[in-house]
Amino acid sequence: MRILKHFSVYGNFVTSLSRYGVLFAVIALTSGCALTQLQDSLSKFDQGAHSVATSQMAFFNGVHRIECEKQFYDAAYNYSKNKNTPIDLRGKCKADQLFLSSAQIKIRQNLLDAITLYADQLQALASAGDDKNLDTNLQTTATNLNKLASQGGLSKNDISIAADVEAAVVALTNMVLDQVKKNDIKTAAKNQQDNIVKVVEALKAENKSLASGVDDYIGSIRTNLVATLSAIRDKQGPVVFFDVVGARSYLQTLSPFGSNALDDSDPSIDPLDPLSAVKQLNAALDGLVAANKVIANSDTGGIVAAVNDLVVRAQAAQAFQAAVNK
Repeated sequence: MRILKHFSVYGNFVTSLSRYGVLFAVIALTSGCALTQLQDSLSKFDQGAHSVATSQMAFFNGVHRIECEKQFYDAAYNYSKNKNTPIDLRGKCKADQLFLSSAQIKIRQNLLDAITLYADQLQALASAGDDKNLDTNLQTTATNLNKLASQGGLSKNDISIAADVEAAVVALTNMVLDQVKKNDIKTAAKNQQDNIVKVVEALKAENKSLASGVDDYIGSIRTNLVATLSAIRDKQGPVVFFDVVGARSYLQTLSPFGSNALDDSDPSIDPLDPLSAVKQLNAALDGLVAANKVIANSDTGGIVAAVNDLVVRAQAAQAFQAAVNK
């Protein structure tokens, strides 16, 4: 009887162990699924950040091109009205008369690099391996950018870069350079939330300012074109038709993203209205901030939804560019 009793206890123990084993397996499987889902979300977050950065740089370069075109247009307009006014058909635009020079665009690339490097690092923290650092090239990029910002190189070369924005760049790149293994992704995202907000808000404010300035430029050119076409029509009659066609083609090139004749099926997209570009772009930047905030404070399910929203916004900004440029 004693032996049978021992076998009974042993049997109960085995049964319990078996049940716990199933439970442990379920927990492990669930944790594995959650980790895989998190890795996938952070990969999409990284892609979304890079997409937003690409759209932002396209906008900056588009604004720069229009500003340079405005300088040449003014010179051409003055030449057409005064025979004593010279015209240089190969003349370069004057950087000191621009809202955004080539040198300033490079600095803004640095701001965006800080964000994308951060997103790259966040994705690396979710990797399955022991090495949570970025590859050598990205580490070098982060090192150089961190050194430049730490020494005040951004604000020194462009007084429009605020001190807190430059400090945010330092903090974002410090995270990349931190060799300590970081397992807490939420803490990393939470620590950088304010820094991302500072950089993004600076970009959004400048986007609106640039769009307003470029919109004024386009409006001025359009007004002068109509006045010139009227004068040609009064002197040459129907021949002005060809000038009208040429003027329209020229005006269509004055978009931050290029030129294209779009229909009116989507009133939110107007290739001649820089504010349309900024609306799409700033929404994507907001999505970046929102996604990082959720990563810092939410569970995996919430992160999935926030990151998917970022991807949608980033794709909308890129779709605008594609529609205008096709």
